[in-house]
Amino acid sequence: SLDVQGFAGVLTWLGHSVDFQDVQEIFDRADGKDKMDYNGFVLAMKAVRELQMKRLSEVFEECDKDHNGTLNINELESALKALKFESDPQVILEVVSEVQEVRSQLRSNRMIVDLTFEDVLDFVQRYRSREGLSQNELDELTSAFRRYEYENSHSVRWRDAYKVLNWFGLEVEAEEAEKYAAKVDVDNSGQLNLQDMKKVLRMEYEASLKRYSDAFADQDTGSGEINNQQATELFINLGLESRGATVVGLPVDSL
Repeated sequence: SLDVQGFAGVLTWLGHSVDFQDVQEIFDRADGKDKMDYNGFVLAMKAVRELQMKRLSEVFEECDKDHNGTLNINELESALKALKFESDPQVILEVVSEVQEVRSQLRSNRMIVDLTFEDVLDFVQRYRSREGLSQNELDELTSAFRRYEYENSHSVRWRDAYKVLNWFGLEVEAEEAEKYAAKVDVDNSGQLNLQDMKKVLRMEYEASLKRYSDAFADQDTGSGEINNQQATELFINLGLESRGATVVGLPVDSL
């Protein structure tokens, strides 16, 4: 059985972005008790899907500026921001290519320029499965995962999660990696599969982005840019090496 916090955790693990107020309402409607059983969970997940389909439809309509029933790349990026996805241009192009390849096969090999609602729905599902990672990142993570796989179990132990991230090039302490692992290991098995590790990697990326943004905000005087001296202090505060490169008006997106 699940309480509302556990249900919210499952939704996060599945890649659903749902406000906690909506989670609470869905939980109450599906079960009406302090704990949710399996039948209640099935009903709740149906309600989550209906809510997200409604939200996606609303965002699609809002972002379809020319009202032609499709989204171009720019409109798709706006839709992803509205849906609270971290939109990496490289990943967007890769996933769009996947969607186009599948759809072109179904549409007499005619390549698609813009995306219909069904295409966008396919895009969102594929993007979630990737956890917003590029193909290069997925390949590197898979290699690191296999290096520390535990006894051919197709999983890594919590205590080895930081090794996977370190091999990937991220300086993450074991304790921090285990905090991420605890959030994604919903069955408390003590082990993480590859999809779990994608989520752990995404969490570390998001945490790093917040650290960088906070450090930039500490140096920014309100212009949205920092000078060379401020950049040097920023790097020092982040524990990064400054090599003395000249920086003129460095915006936060350059970090």
